[in-house]
Amino acid sequence: HGGASRVEVVVGRLGPAVAVSFDDNGLGASAKVLRALAAADWRPAATSGTGLGLLISRRLVARMQGSLQVSHGDARGVRVVLNLPEAA
Repeated sequence: HGGASRVEVVVGRLGPAVAVSFDDNGLGASAKVLRALAAADWRPAATSGTGLGLLISRRLVARMQGSLQVSHGDARGVRVVLNLPEAA
C-alpha cells in the first residue's frame, strides 16, 4: 500500500509511557486523509479488507489508557505513534 519500500520501527520511553513509532517511506497522506484518520470511527469507503484495523487498534490502545496518532513522516510517508503506559 502507498508504495512504501521501508518501514522503520523505533521503541523508546516518553515519560512514564512506552512509545513505539512506525515510519514508512510511501506516498504519504494528504491533510484531508490525516484529518479523517483522526476520527475515532473512520473507515475507508473502498477497501479489500474490512477497514477495521485502525479502529480496533485505537479501541485496544484506549482500553490500555494509551494513545495512537497518525501523521506525516519526516520526509514523506506516514508516521504512526503508539504510546502505552508502562506496566505497573
